[in-house]
Amino acid sequence: ALEIGPGLTVEAHVDPASGRILRSTGNGPGPGVPLQFVTVYSDFRDVGGVLFAFREGNWANGSTTGETLLEKVELVAAPSEATFRP
Repeated sequence: ALEIGPGLTVEAHVDPASGRILRSTGNGPGPGVPLQFVTVYSDFRDVGGVLFAFREGNWANGSTTGETLLEKVELVAAPSEATFRP
């Protein structure tokens, strides 16, 4: 776990056998009640020698907030300067 601000922590839950981060949890003070955000990572695939989770499930205070499903990951050797401009 890492405290990234006053009362705000992020914790990575790592599988000791594979070294994969299977879940991350963020906890912090909220307006009235504490907040907890959870992401569960799954469907790991190797893309060009880099491991990616192609599925993420997301929750806030126990309620589902969404799911992220990747169809494709493409590694770019040298992105152009314009790649990260708004």
